[in-house]
Amino acid sequence: MQSQLNLEFEKRSQNGIINKILTYKHFLDIIENKFERDLSSVEKNCRKLIDNYILERVDSDKKQYQRFSYQLDSLTKEIEKEFELKNAQQPYYNALITEDLPALRSEIDNEIQLRSEIELKVQGQFVQQLDELKVLCAEEREDRETKEEELINVLKGVAGKVQETLQKTKTQRFFLTKNKR
Repeated sequence: MQSQLNLEFEKRSQNGIINKILTYKHFLDIIENKFERDLSSVEKNCRKLIDNYILERVDSDKKQYQRFSYQLDSLTKEIEKEFELKNAQQPYYNALITEDLPALRSEIDNEIQLRSEIELKVQGQFVQQLDELKVLCAEEREDRETKEEELINVLKGVAGKVQETLQKTKTQRFFLTKNKR
């Protein structure tokens, strides 16, 4: 009777440990799923921010380009008026029209191109860092799963040894009680 109670108590203890391990594993899976959803959400939000920033930047560049174009057009018109009024200063205005204004337009185009290249580099670095973070998360998950499997195998081994010991104890008690009779 006592041995049966001991056996039942030990089985319940083993089942309790295994149930706790399974519960912890379940909670870890829930946390991991939430982390992956949050990471995905952060990635989507960051991509939206980058896209919005690029759109704003393009819009800003367009406005700046339009402003410069307007100023350039105004200056060109003013130069043409002055040219008509002051024929004596014709070489100066010709130099402005043929040299300075195209150079200014070229500088504006170069600035826009440089900003676009910088934005692409920043976006590339961001995507690379996100990929590195994903790789690190996957490695961590694999390490944790390996350790969990090792722990479960160890516990199974311990449970098997306990079962063997219980069986030996049961057999010994059976022979002892049989021999005492």
